[in-house]
Amino acid sequence: MFRKFFLGIFFVFFLFPLYSLGGVLADSSSPLHVVRTEFFDIIFPEECRQSAQKIEAVCDDYYLEITKLLETEPYQRFPVTITRSVESLNAYYAAVPYNRIVLYDTLPEESLDMYENTIQQVFYHELTHAVTYNMKGSVAKALSFISDMMNPAWLSITTFWAEGATVSFESKGKGGRLNDPFFTQLANQSVIENRFPSWRDVTGARDTYPGGTDAYLFGSMFASYLQDKYGMSKYADFWERAGSSLSLSFIAGVFKKTYGFNITDAWKDFEKTLEIESAEKRADLLSKKMSRVTALDAFFDREQGNLKIAYFDTESSSLRLVTIYENGKIKNNRKLLAIKGVNRISFSPDGKKIALSRDVLKKNTKCIIAEYDLVKGRYKEIGTNGRRDGYFRLRDGKEELASVRIEGGLAGGNAAVLLKNDEIPFSPLALSDNLYAAIIKDGLSWKIRLFDGKNVLSDYDFSALLDGQRTKNLILHNLHLLSCDERSVFLSFSWAELGMGAKMLSRSGFIKIDRTSLQATGFLQKENAFAGLIDSIPDFREVNFFEGLDFDSADEESPSFPVYLIAAEYDKKPLYRLEMKTCDFEKVLLPVKLYDFSGANALADKNRASENLEKEQPLNEFEMTAAPEISYNPFSYYKRGIFFPGLGLVPIYNHDFKQDSSTLLGLTFVSTNPWGDKQISFSGGYDFTYGKYGSQIAFTGGNDSFNYSLYGAFVFDKDDFMQTSESLQFAKVLWRGKVSDFSVGMNGLYLYGRQICDDDLEKGRDDSIGKSYDLMTFLQFSNIHKISPAFYDYAGIVLKPFLLNTYRDTEKRFVEDKYLNAGLTAQVKFPLIIPFTFTATLFPTDTYVASGSVRAILFDLEIHRGIPALSLFVQRFLISATYAGKISYIHDEFWDCKRTKEILENAKKEDYSDSIKIAADFLLSPNTGFVANSDFQFSLGYALIYRPNPRLTEKRVAYGITASMTY
Repeated sequence: MFRKFFLGIFFVFFLFPLYSLGGVLADSSSPLHVVRTEFFDIIFPEECRQSAQKIEAVCDDYYLEITKLLETEPYQRFPVTITRSVESLNAYYAAVPYNRIVLYDTLPEESLDMYENTIQQVFYHELTHAVTYNMKGSVAKALSFISDMMNPAWLSITTFWAEGATVSFESKGKGGRLNDPFFTQLANQSVIENRFPSWRDVTGARDTYPGGTDAYLFGSMFASYLQDKYGMSKYADFWERAGSSLSLSFIAGVFKKTYGFNITDAWKDFEKTLEIESAEKRADLLSKKMSRVTALDAFFDREQGNLKIAYFDTESSSLRLVTIYENGKIKNNRKLLAIKGVNRISFSPDGKKIALSRDVLKKNTKCIIAEYDLVKGRYKEIGTNGRRDGYFRLRDGKEELASVRIEGGLAGGNAAVLLKNDEIPFSPLALSDNLYAAIIKDGLSWKIRLFDGKNVLSDYDFSALLDGQRTKNLILHNLHLLSCDERSVFLSFSWAELGMGAKMLSRSGFIKIDRTSLQATGFLQKENAFAGLIDSIPDFREVNFFEGLDFDSADEESPSFPVYLIAAEYDKKPLYRLEMKTCDFEKVLLPVKLYDFSGANALADKNRASENLEKEQPLNEFEMTAAPEISYNPFSYYKRGIFFPGLGLVPIYNHDFKQDSSTLLGLTFVSTNPWGDKQISFSGGYDFTYGKYGSQIAFTGGNDSFNYSLYGAFVFDKDDFMQTSESLQFAKVLWRGKVSDFSVGMNGLYLYGRQICDDDLEKGRDDSIGKSYDLMTFLQFSNIHKISPAFYDYAGIVLKPFLLNTYRDTEKRFVEDKYLNAGLTAQVKFPLIIPFTFTATLFPTDTYVASGSVRAILFDLEIHRGIPALSLFVQRFLISATYAGKISYIHDEFWDCKRTKEILENAKKEDYSDSIKIAADFLLSPNTGFVANSDFQFSLGYALIYRPNPRLTEKRVAYGITASMTY
């Protein structure tokens, strides 16, 4: 046995280098490189070398800058992993099991387009986390050999405070989210709607929109307020105190000791800084009230005289189409298809198709494009991953679907003609045959570009617009075509001024371009509407509303026109129709740069404007310094981790896989690779109760499509070997559709050896050596998805056929206990007047032939409030009713499913048990520290249970307080 044990350990470590690779770096075909600077190990595959160069050029300076701001010392070393495998811009810092940073090397979305150099600023954000969470007192530093997470701040600092530091620091220059009104306007909107939250309401615990976002927003604005009003030294002292001691009142106590007054008093003063002028709300609602519309486009059907508006509602997972008659009446608002992850939609030139840009889950988050045929009602995905901003265009009379190709932090593909490698196109669209437009971001400058299939024709710069004695730099989002003829091009967009965060709401704008001279005039909304306008499109039938107008005319003389818009309201983003007037806009002349790529006037840099950026090699703006570059060695990082001296948990099971005991005194070590998708743990310990000792090793990991867990344990006693237990679990998603997925999985447990027979309670147990296993394999299809903004409004089915195999045998048994059978679980969710969930299972275990339940949500009150003094966050109050029943039976060894009908026909009344349960519950989350998020929830309530057919050990009526936890 010992030889087998050590052979297994040798086998594990022999395969360890192979195990340590993969995850977010699994798509990379090149070996990993490591560049070591004074404070960082930068880990990257070859395709991320340019981004690694950018990080290497600034990382040490950034670290010294942030520590100086926070008046602390740089004393640690951090691995920084860069990967292209995730195509949605994000990054994270983690302290478990050790300090590390992971960066996703990809293009920014519009919501994160306010960085001058994206990957460097994202790194700055995560490095601020690393610094703040490592500001520790002397005791915590001394205990950091156990884990980098040894810091009392983790028990008091919520997302509100953590992201408050990072976003406020990233915004100290010209860029950053606090300088972008598209980001800050949600806080202004809470004041406009008289719904300004308490600081306890925006900690990050909320599980519905704007949960998560609210912590970033309010946390960073409040942090900036504290820094500006009371100075950086006080703010640094706040973080130092949070990392040195733990108050009974958690963060409120830390704040009071630092600033000398309550958070609530400072919060009330902070609220006054968010007051802003807004218009009266006079808009017609076109979507559901609590919708969250994230994509919008429109098409004017000249033959029918109707305006078609397509939009995607995240809260109902639906692409919808609104048809509006010429007289303004809505014909219908119909659902085209159920789908998830749509971030842009664009009509084809003939209005018969819609291009969809989506974020989808594969191994990791990927960007794809698809088309939906309105005539045939057919959805079709196009091409491969790494595509976004899809749109239909005409090229020499032929319709084609173009897109931006994601090449790490650079843009390629055939969607737009770019003049520089670091230009990023947004909202590309077709104007006419071989004529296109797009928003182009270059650093912190935005422009609208006209181009044909090969060359740039003109750029219209919005980064230096004169406004009296100052210049304005406009952030541009969501470009739409209104009209294009032989004389002019008319486009709409939404805009906000960079640097005016919390001082304005996003607004509507238009640009009219003369096709002969290529000169352009802009029309910018002068005042805030009732909310920020995330996206806006005027009625196409009113495209000449700015022709020949005197912009100084009185309000009553101004023509009006309807605008269809997405409004940035506090907890929703509905679709509205708003009547606007031409006098709501100011006329501006736009700086234009013309390009001539013909004849003797050709520009010197013509060769840089290519039809497809695949032909262009990236420019190396940053060169590696003298910092050494080495090959990646997984052991260098796995030897770091969490070390628990004195605690070693190894489970001890009986033959029915119930845990009898566990070792306690010992040690445990947990570690991972630098990108955190594979964890390894080892435990060894001694059980005082029964005099047992043992060890356990476990491997866990996965990605968005595959997850697994493998562990093995060995237990010994004074008589030598006692038992070994192993577990293997995995789940693999084989296919994902628009809202559906198909997966396969397995759960297996194995035990060999003896069970505990040393206690009076275990006397009489079989004390011989035995072998047991439980094994379940399954297939699962699910298309459960949201169908309305209501929290419990889901619809769809789950079908899960499975095989269940159990085995029990010991030396003292006369007959082996075997069981092999097939079963099926089915679940249906749909809301009628109230949400219902029906669940039924055939052969759920070897003792029941069937079980089923129906649950109805009778009442749901969304609360989303933090409770003072208790450090709890109330999500909602819920009243539900559940009926559940099951039928027991005595199983045979093999394939009871073949005689299902016979078993059910022979079932007796005493075999059936059921219950009716009425429950009233509060759903809660902790509201302090790292657990203040929607992943940690528990319920507390009261239940009344009536059992029409109780089992012998059950009471017919039961009631009392109930509690449960999910994490």
